[in-house]
Amino acid sequence: MASHPDISERLDFIKKLITELCSEGRDDEAYALIDRNSGHLREIGLFSFYSSASLDKNRLMAMVERESFDDLLPVFHGYMRGIGIDQLKAEAASSRLADFRREKGSDMPSDLIESAIGGALQGSLFEAGRPESVKVLALASDLAEKGTIKAYKVYELVRNDKNLNPFEKWDFLKQIDPKDADQSERDYIIKTREKLIDSMTRADGSKAMGDIFSNNVPGQASDVNTAVRIWNSLDSGGVADWYQQNQATLSPERRTMVATTLSTIAAESGEFESARQWANQIQDPAKKSEAMKMLDEKSVNYQKWLENKH
Repeated sequence: MASHPDISERLDFIKKLITELCSEGRDDEAYALIDRNSGHLREIGLFSFYSSASLDKNRLMAMVERESFDDLLPVFHGYMRGIGIDQLKAEAASSRLADFRREKGSDMPSDLIESAIGGALQGSLFEAGRPESVKVLALASDLAEKGTIKAYKVYELVRNDKNLNPFEKWDFLKQIDPKDADQSERDYIIKTREKLIDSMTRADGSKAMGDIFSNNVPGQASDVNTAVRIWNSLDSGGVADWYQQNQATLSPERRTMVATTLSTIAAESGEFESARQWANQIQDPAKKSEAMKMLDEKSVNYQKWLENKH
């Protein structure tokens, strides 16, 4: 170790050495190299061992269960990282993991298993090429649907992916409702969703609208509002033309979503005649009445502002 005085070099050295020993089936030697003192060297040693050990998973889990509370985070994260992406779903639902949860009970962090599964997904995504990215994100969506991981983690994975285009990423997020997330995570989820819609709309506004309307997805009105506003800022004639060409195939509810946003945009620009024309396209009588009332109020206030300005 004396020849590796820099901590980052030492961490990299011990990680590579433990991994190499485990790949040769020399697990006992690898485990003996784990630093006995608390700190980064011990953490990386534990993670490297449990993610690389050649022992069968039952024997390895028995070792996990004997580790101290203070070491559980790198130990269990390493254990789950060592599970191949093709086996991760089965491991998450395995009796082995259920027994571990029951054995440890309150003697482990409440989110340990979920965070370790999320970490394994993130690690796989980091190393993934395009086909593997699809596999990782599909698995993450499936695990979120089952409640194994939070929806937030799927959004985080999609945001970090470097292989798929925005439309491909959308397929993994469109059914996940931001309202299902904790308040602390909701802002991140909403911003990620908006950023993805922005990328889709800038790439192809018509395709973006088609993908958003491809299913009765949760939060669709908010998604439509985001897409229409972005597309209108880029090409106001384009979004208006798209509506005219597609309105016959849109449900009354969806026509209302688009028309409401376009009416609001026009009113915000002081174009009240255009705003009223769009409001007349709103199919829902109550929403149309509400929109017209809002336009009347805004028009009066706008005229007063103009008079005071001069």
